Amino acid sequence: MKPTVGRIVHYQSYGTPGGEYLPEPRAAIITQVCTVDRAQTSDEEPRIEYAVGLCVLNPTGQFFNTSVPYAEEPTPGHWNWPPTAGVESVIAPRDCSRCDGCGQVANTDDAEPWTYWAALPAGMDLAVQAGLVRPVTCLDCNGAGQATS
Repeated sequence: MKPTVGRIVHYQSYGTPGGEYLPEPRAAIITQVCTVDRAQTSDEEPRIEYAVGLCVLNPTGQFFNTSVPYAEEPTPGHWNWPPTAGVESVIAPRDCSRCDGCGQVANTDDAEPWTYWAALPAGMDLAVQAGLVRPVTCLDCNGAGQATS
């Protein structure tokens, strides 16, 4: 994936030489993207295509770093893409407010939820029996019965 300005990545801190603080991933925002000339790299490791400028966010402040190389795995002094987390949504879908979650509304000017018309007792539903009022797909939820926003 190509890094772009504004993306959030991880920067791996160095920690302290005495080991009081270990290297830790820190959130960072890409502020600059530079292409590294492959012919000028001299290490035996896989060649880096991009180095980035970062605004690294620490709990006690922020610092800026330029020409930060990429590493596939967290490596002190390098940036990497954050791991993906398989997070399930904790927000339960809401019923559509137009159709009350049934996906259908009446073909009337008010477009009441079809559940209102379907619950009418026999004899009170003459407009339904005559076909004057019938269910149509709710346009707010496209018939799904769940709110789209």
